[in-house]
Amino acid sequence: MTSRIISVYSWTGAGNRPLRAVSFDFQPSVSAFYEGSSYHPKHLINASDPWSGFYEIDGGILGVRHVMNFVGYDDPTTPENERWMYVEGATYSDGEFFDGGVDVDTSTHHYMTLKDPETDDYTTVFANNTKQTRQYKIQAKNLSGKENAPVYVWETRGPDEGQAYDANWFKNIDVVTPNDGEYAIEVKPYSIVTISTLDKKSEIEGFEYDSQPVDLSDDTIMPLPYTDDFEYDHYPVDEQGRDYVDRRGGTPRYTTDQRGAFEVVKEATKPVSKGSAKRTKREIPDADAHGNMLQQKITPDIIGAEWAVWGGEDGEKSNSNPHTIFGDFRWVNYKVSYDFLLDTYTPEERDRPNYALIGVRQVKTGSQDSSATYNARIYSDGKYEMLKLGNVVKKGTIEGFDQEVWHNLALEAKENVFTLYLDGEAIASYTDKDATVMAGRAVLGSGYYETLFDNLKVEPIEGYAYASHKYDNAQGKIYDSEEEAFTDLDANHPIGYVGKWDYSQTGYAHFNRTLMTAETDLPVWNGVTVRHSDSTTKRGTLHKVFYSGNWSSNDVNAWGSNGASFEITFKGTEIRLYGVTNPANGKADVYLDGELVGEANYFNNSEMIQMVWSAENLEDEEHTLQVVAKDKYTSFNRAEITTTDSANNTNEGTNFALDERDVGNHSTSAMIFQFEGSGFNLFGATRDALIDVYIDDQLVDENYRIYSKGDRQTTYHIRGLEHTKHIAKIDIKGGTFVFDGLDVITGTTEDGAEDIAHMLALIERFTEEGDIVNDDVARTLTIHLTAVGHYEKNRMTEKAKKHMKSFKRLLDYQRDHELMSERAHDTLQACADSLIQKWP
Repeated sequence: MTSRIISVYSWTGAGNRPLRAVSFDFQPSVSAFYEGSSYHPKHLINASDPWSGFYEIDGGILGVRHVMNFVGYDDPTTPENERWMYVEGATYSDGEFFDGGVDVDTSTHHYMTLKDPETDDYTTVFANNTKQTRQYKIQAKNLSGKENAPVYVWETRGPDEGQAYDANWFKNIDVVTPNDGEYAIEVKPYSIVTISTLDKKSEIEGFEYDSQPVDLSDDTIMPLPYTDDFEYDHYPVDEQGRDYVDRRGGTPRYTTDQRGAFEVVKEATKPVSKGSAKRTKREIPDADAHGNMLQQKITPDIIGAEWAVWGGEDGEKSNSNPHTIFGDFRWVNYKVSYDFLLDTYTPEERDRPNYALIGVRQVKTGSQDSSATYNARIYSDGKYEMLKLGNVVKKGTIEGFDQEVWHNLALEAKENVFTLYLDGEAIASYTDKDATVMAGRAVLGSGYYETLFDNLKVEPIEGYAYASHKYDNAQGKIYDSEEEAFTDLDANHPIGYVGKWDYSQTGYAHFNRTLMTAETDLPVWNGVTVRHSDSTTKRGTLHKVFYSGNWSSNDVNAWGSNGASFEITFKGTEIRLYGVTNPANGKADVYLDGELVGEANYFNNSEMIQMVWSAENLEDEEHTLQVVAKDKYTSFNRAEITTTDSANNTNEGTNFALDERDVGNHSTSAMIFQFEGSGFNLFGATRDALIDVYIDDQLVDENYRIYSKGDRQTTYHIRGLEHTKHIAKIDIKGGTFVFDGLDVITGTTEDGAEDIAHMLALIERFTEEGDIVNDDVARTLTIHLTAVGHYEKNRMTEKAKKHMKSFKRLLDYQRDHELMSERAHDTLQACADSLIQKWP
């Protein structure tokens, strides 16, 4: 980062066109939006959990401090210009370009010098992103007496052996006194050094870096149930007399719009005429009862153009439809519902359907109509769909659907079973055998019409845990042995890696942009793989791919558009076809031995490698597979062919090559982690792997095959464990295993979501948000609930029930006397009723 700040002013790669930029913008400096959105994480400060107020300061902020804490910059509140000036002859940057900056270990020098035009104080910043130590001789001249002023040396670098990771961050390591303006500076490998005549340490108390690791216990999950009627009348007006809705410009709580614009309105309105900015009142059913509502504001005539930086054409209208994300990506089992009223006055345009949508288990951004893994929607004509990854898995029609009245739409995610409700009636259900994503946020969406929403709810499901704790793959260490890993795991490093693992920093599609990968040379099945690069110019060559038409390729796949085709002649009893699926791809016809036998679907709401077609129980003889693109693009990644012939004729498939040397048996890589919970999900973009799973030294799954998975998709999950501490071990036996992260289920399937601790947390949250008017009211509720908890703990069920009923009367009293909001009252009442029903 610091080298980028230096390079935007002067970089040799720019030739005779240096940028000479005097400001540097971050994208963003504070990420106050959900993790998994485009380019997140890419910040100095992360604030993605507004319900808890939790935030994290990234180490990159020290790179900024090395510059900004030692130079003057303009104060817009004063008439003077306090900016320091560049010293061009003492500013230099070289190296090879990479992803907006200079690649590691390709540069010789990065330094930047600025001085105060009034006092001639000066600062030079060095960024050494190489393994070489750099030595510099400084000659200060023409500085009005500052040539021999003391120079304060500040350094940030990595730890020495045995030190904490931040032991050497932003330290004042030296004070140098120049001799006739001359002195020397050493810049260690992979370090930042700032030299300055400013004595900031004496001037500002606490200026030097002080290690304060973030307390992850403050990063609490958004508790359920959660409700939002968009009234917000428990918030006070500000000093300008604006209520909560007005001062936020209609922005609702906890949402991040991805397309369209979802705003809170105090009454329903509509345009006076098509395209008019003037609005008139819209008569709607039950207007008084609904009060404030959420409205989608963008209609087909004002759809914005897509950002065309990565291709495409400037000015093109978005092909994706409006949706907004909300909630916690640690939610597991829950039910989302809302009331909706469709827009009946905006003319429907072709290819712009009018519908209301709910999505669940959203973990990363995507295109099309929703970035959630699972979605359901109902159209203005009563048709409905359930979708997984953008593809319809269930559909139907509601007879007699009235689009001019309010309806209630709900989608329930219960493990891998998803149920769609309309007006309280279950109308469709889908079971995802792949358990594609097992935890994630909720999504609300519509077409490009002025759909109204109200009474949003996210509720736990009785008997199923809704909470999880998410761990990143980088929260671990590599160990020499399993024994060492078992004894060294702790809360800060709950994951241990043994064997051959590779760490990589990747794109934002992966959790925290990191991955751990264990690669083996052992195939996961006895067969033949034909990859997209195994091409031939002779049609009919066994176990090769023959391309016809216009094709392009990279290291992942080959792709062709309408009419392009590929053929594979193979010998075997089963074939599985894999390709890249994404929002730009379409469908293809599949022919086997000259007959049309099916269709391969390459469409998806996010990009991943996926099995698109398969055939089994074939005659053990030669066959010809042909795939012909018929709609947009077709992709080919690989074909897996099961055969009775050995994949390795020299050793009958029992031995394998490691680093091109036949070694007979292989040494298994393993991942070991400790957790406290009733289950877990592993997720990551594993293409093909074979694993064994051990829980507390017991083998629970042997030779578990992981087929091609996309980014952040579930590779393995288990439930029903006793809610206590466990140790799990994953042995990687074959293929390549990619580990992105881990969800630990923090709850039991028997207990459900509601308990006394959960209700106490709700009271605390409602008090912070103003739903409970003051601490005295909250204290009364807390004392009452604590007593109930005492009776429950001591199995005094009748007394627990009696005091909980008294607690409910207290809730009624506080609501009636305007000491708490309807939202807080209804939520706590529902929790109380649920507990009373569970007690024998």
